[in-house]
Amino acid sequence: RSIFLSVISDPNLDSILFLAGVFAILADLYHPTIIFTVVGASAIALALLGLGVFGAPIVSIVLMMIGAIFIFLELKTHHGVSAIAGVIIFIVGFLLIFSLPSSTPAPSSAPSGSGTFIQIGVLTYTILGIVGGGGVLGSIYLYRVRETLMHRPPAQNPKAIIGKTGRLTSDLKAGEVATANIGAEDFTVTGSTDLPNGTLVRVKDIQGLRLIVEKAGE
Repeated sequence: RSIFLSVISDPNLDSILFLAGVFAILADLYHPTIIFTVVGASAIALALLGLGVFGAPIVSIVLMMIGAIFIFLELKTHHGVSAIAGVIIFIVGFLLIFSLPSSTPAPSSAPSGSGTFIQIGVLTYTILGIVGGGGVLGSIYLYRVRETLMHRPPAQNPKAIIGKTGRLTSDLKAGEVATANIGAEDFTVTGSTDLPNGTLVRVKDIQGLRLIVEKAGE
């Protein structure tokens, strides 16, 4: 347990978990799957637990939460600005972890003169760059996904095929099924009369996934 708490109390790891969790949930809202939501929520929970164990300043955690809210506002704004603003606010909150006094007293075993502030190292700046770059790329990705969904042509009305003609590609027995090529696509068809392969047929109605056809001209 102590090893686990030691690992998740690293603010660098917590920042990645938190932001990754936010974008996982946001991506799940665009591509509905329960998996991303569960993974994202778990990542955020671990990040908050780690920040709590670490003793991160409350202001930092609040700013990171506000950043997450701005990222989720992207669902309403749809232009990428809210997500990028959220990432920036998140980064500010992350930096304040190293600039503000800890919300918990420093351990008595802490080295003399260490104080309550934490030195920002190369690893932190590297993580910061990864988080910022990943956030921007994630925002761009979600923006493009949204644009693709917005410009996707509406699904064709199944009833639109009624009245179209095609030819049987197999013999049709009354009440049974056969295949027909209609509008350059192959369909499973049925009908009330026997019709030989190659007969020109017209779609009369739709029955589930089958087309009800009749001989064209009837």
